[in-house]
Parts: sequence; structure tokens; C-alpha cells
Amino acid sequence: MSSGTHFTYQLIAIPEHGRLEAEIQNESLEVVGIVYEDEVGWHVEICAENSESPADAFVESVKEQMRRFVNRTGQNIPEHIQTRGDLSLWLMVKDDGTALGIPYTS
Repeated sequence: MSSGTHFTYQLIAIPEHGRLEAEIQNESLEVVGIVYEDEVGWHVEICAENSESPADAFVESVKEQMRRFVNRTGQNIPEHIQTRGDLSLWLMVKDDGTALGIPYTS
């Protein structure tokens, strides 16, 4: 449980893993955890042994934000996706049809 550390997160498309991940960072911008979803379900990996862990409520809020990204799990990648850049952009498509704030067309 977190007593006073402030956490932030950054969403990153990871083409090597074929998924969207949230890197959770502490006040020093050290990555202390990773959140992602795959075909099995949600995964939370806490990486920092000597650091406070983010509160469960924070992790749940990260998951809630990630739910807007319709391709976050990397399942059913379209055949036209041929490059790492294409895959990264596809992983970042939101439920409003945009990727990085720009309308996405496949």
C-alpha cells in the first residue's frame, strides 16, 4: 500500500510483445510496475523491490483508462499491418476511432 509516493503512468505500444502496456512510475520516474491485458486477462507486474508499490485503486484506474484502447491486447492483428510502426499505431487506437488524437483508418 502506498503511504505518500505519487505515481504516474505512461502508455506504450510494445510491438515486440504485440500489446499496449502501462508503465507505472514513481516520483523519480523509475518504472515500478507494468500493467497489460492479454487473452488470459489483466496482468500487473511490480518491478521495483526497494520502492513503494502503487495502491490497488491506482492500478484499477490505469486499467480503466486502458480499456479505451480497443486493440490493447494485440489480438486479431489485421493482415495489412506489416511494420512495427503500423503495429504500434494500431495498438494505440481508442474506442473513438482515433490513434494519438488523429482519426485512424486502416
